[in-house]
Amino acid sequence: MQGAKSPGLRTAPSTGSLCPNGIQRAGESPAPRMDKRGLGSRPRGLRGRSRLTPGRTMRYAGIDIAAETHVVAVVDAEGEVVQKAGKFTEDAEGYARLLELLKPSDDLHVGMEATGHYWQNVFAYLVAHDVKVTVINPLRTRRHAEEDLKRAKTDSIDAVGIGRFMQEKKPAATTLPDEANLQLRELVRLRDRVLQDMVDKMNQLHRVIDLGFPEFTKLVKDVSSALATSLLSQYPTAQCSQRRGWAR
Repeated sequence: MQGAKSPGLRTAPSTGSLCPNGIQRAGESPAPRMDKRGLGSRPRGLRGRSRLTPGRTMRYAGIDIAAETHVVAVVDAEGEVVQKAGKFTEDAEGYARLLELLKPSDDLHVGMEATGHYWQNVFAYLVAHDVKVTVINPLRTRRHAEEDLKRAKTDSIDAVGIGRFMQEKKPAATTLPDEANLQLRELVRLRDRVLQDMVDKMNQLHRVIDLGFPEFTKLVKDVSSALATSLLSQYPTAQCSQRRGWAR
């Protein structure tokens, strides 16, 4: 077209519009065609997604509660096992192993069934160490296992099933009032001290027996038993037992 100019040679903005739809606002002076005031605030990036820490995804742990020995397993956000089922005992050493298996962080959510009263110590210990925990009604995990018969047959460890229940259902954490949390922390610390004192006393007892009555452990294997306590109260050393005719 004659007289047309190349867009690249324009030195002044187009006039007659303020809004991005090309309609000029009444009473406004001409301005560039794409005015930011017409666009408003627009967030960049994908909408509706939470920002996760790079390289980290949620982990879901399931603990199968028992009387003396518990089992824990961890699955990732896809339900794949990232920590195979491992056992830990109901004592200070076992709880230390639990933390070693879980590797607590803000991307961990632990679930356990409310089995009798046995879950309470484990729950108290984890909460005292700032771990997010959910106590689950056993009926819910049982129904979840029945929904997927193939998975129920494949996974013989209930801890994995509880972990996958947590991963799929994402239940809310079981919370306690602040005052109860403080009391709980104190009770857990007291329990840890008592358990450690018991371990120390037992180590001292073993040392005394090894020095003064080394034959005793050949006759009584468990020095913490009531039988051992009763015998040692009557025969504290090898010489006493020989004089009284117990050990030959």
